[in-house]
Amino acid sequence: MSFLASPVFCQTVERKSATLPQISEVKSSLTNASGWVLTKDDQWVEGKNEISAYSKNYKLTPDNFISLELREVSVNGKTYSLLIKRMTRRAYKYPNLELEPYNYVALLWYVFDK
Repeated sequence: MSFLASPVFCQTVERKSATLPQISEVKSSLTNASGWVLTKDDQWVEGKNEISAYSKNYKLTPDNFISLELREVSVNGKTYSLLIKRMTRRAYKYPNLELEPYNYVALLWYVFDK
């Protein structure tokens, strides 16, 4: 067994405590919607909170959501609208081999003028 030693240089940094933006409670939300896609066979397929597509291995939902929430956020005295999209994504424990898939929840958020 071999070890490698290396010098480490560091310094202390003093930071002023920052005031975090205040995010409001949910102003409006959408948790149930129908998504439709026209298949190659000219059939309309409905999906709950998704627009489906199919791959060789499993059904994907390239555009899906668990919920869409509208909130407000205040930054430096100005109020903005905040749209949060909670969705399901798929990944692999071994991505190069596409083995052991699992789902996880991801968030996208958009900030725009109120």
